[in-house]
Amino acid sequence: MSANRAQILISAVDQTKTAFDSIKRGLGGLTDTARSVSGLLANIGVGVSLAGLTALVKSAIDTGDALDEMSQRVGVSVETLSVWKPAAEQSGVSGESFEKGLRKLSTTMLEAATGSEDAARNFTAVGVAFKNQDGTLRGTDQVLLDLAERFKAMPDGAQKTALAVQLFGKSGAELIPFLNQGRDGINELSAEMQALGVQMSGETAAQAGEFNDALDKLKLASTSIGNQIIASLLPALNDMAGGMVESAKQGGTLRVILDGVVLVLKTLALGAATVGKAFVALGEAIGAGVAAAVEALKGNTEGAKAIIADLKGSLIKRLDELASFRNSLFDPKPIEVKTPKIQADPELLQRMTRPRAARSAPDTTGAQTSLIKAQLDAELALLKNALTRQQTALDAALEDRLISVRDYHAQKTAIIGDIHGHADALEALLTDLGYRNTGGAWRHPARLALFVGDLVDRGPKQMETVSLVRRMVDAGSARAVMGNHEFNAIAWFLPDPECPGEFLRKHHSAKYGDKNRKQHQAFLSAVEGSPLHEELVTWFLTLPVCLDLPDLRVIHACWHVAALD
Repeated sequence: MSANRAQILISAVDQTKTAFDSIKRGLGGLTDTARSVSGLLANIGVGVSLAGLTALVKSAIDTGDALDEMSQRVGVSVETLSVWKPAAEQSGVSGESFEKGLRKLSTTMLEAATGSEDAARNFTAVGVAFKNQDGTLRGTDQVLLDLAERFKAMPDGAQKTALAVQLFGKSGAELIPFLNQGRDGINELSAEMQALGVQMSGETAAQAGEFNDALDKLKLASTSIGNQIIASLLPALNDMAGGMVESAKQGGTLRVILDGVVLVLKTLALGAATVGKAFVALGEAIGAGVAAAVEALKGNTEGAKAIIADLKGSLIKRLDELASFRNSLFDPKPIEVKTPKIQADPELLQRMTRPRAARSAPDTTGAQTSLIKAQLDAELALLKNALTRQQTALDAALEDRLISVRDYHAQKTAIIGDIHGHADALEALLTDLGYRNTGGAWRHPARLALFVGDLVDRGPKQMETVSLVRRMVDAGSARAVMGNHEFNAIAWFLPDPECPGEFLRKHHSAKYGDKNRKQHQAFLSAVEGSPLHEELVTWFLTLPVCLDLPDLRVIHACWHVAALD
């Protein structure tokens, strides 16, 4: 319930004095509300703020339009989405990830229904049906609630994360907190959203979509109308401009026309300012009047008088501001323009006015003129040389500060390849690159590290390597993608649902078992059999396969579009 909502509550059992005490408490709340209304109206300046109301309505329309389109993409009703989406956001799931997860779930259900054994196996593994008894697909929302009930019962860990990714795509891991609430928890959140009035009907959302479509068409129509108006007005504007030029040639008439135009513009400006001040004053008067009346009802006449006095002072201030604005339009004060002071170079002036030695009688005026011209040419040459040297210095300074885009990225990003458990070598590299270990993580004042995967296997310090990179990622000084060795570690740990007792990366195969263990032995020696093993595999599952940055793409192997899609 809003803290600003004014309420006067008299309970059914209130009696005489108790009732008046209740009224008095309610009036106290109304006083605060009246002051809030006064400040709101004064700040907005236009009654109840048509601009704010318009923005609020437009935002609701846009939300309905977005829900209508999202409903069509994921196959869930607008009524359900309008409460689920904010409920998921309350659980820390972004709206974008929530939609992607639902869309992937719908796709997985369709794949399972059309013969994909892998997709069907995922639903079978958790005991959730994706078809109705008549063979048609179940609603995505009903399947999600069943899955949430299963996820609630499952322990958190790598298997749970892997299952979420298989069912909901890349957003699966982020959806786990929402799913962990189970059917009852999600329904409770939904009921809370409904109580808050968040739920929107499908009809309303569809109408919002139609309204936005109409607005887009109206924008196009407005552009067309504007083009037609310009086409009609331009000949007249050209004629008017030509007439004004001719009038200026004849003298006087143009000035009279321009003075009239300026007078109209000033009058319009004063009118607009007057209306704006009037609305501000109206807002203050309403708020202060209500507040004063409440104080009087409470018996605080002095407080009421003080509120009215403040209102009077505020209104006088508004009138003074309006009068000042009027004077600035129709009786502006002249602006004093100072002539810039020009100061000659004293040394140059001294050389040019230095007394010359007496000339012999044969010297002519032409010779003196030539001499003066030569001196001036020499001075100009000196000035030109000085300017040239200054320009050269500026160019050099500019080049020192400019770097190419490639150099920029080289200075802002450190791309680090396969480490394979060699933590000491990694620390030495980071030190050479200017990183320092502060606050529990290696950091650089201006550079981001990008690890391209293969953190584990082979080297002597498996845990130290993963821990170092993980702390940098958590601190925001690095980002990392999954390499094939992290992928192998995940597959080695997760059971194979098709082959009981075996794992996705074979342990007991006569052909591959020994080879797989040998490749992974350095990492297994450090974590196998400990809780840390599952923790690290769970973290590996959070690593993206690639990074598609604005100016850079990062992936461990090759950027294969079909595979990435």
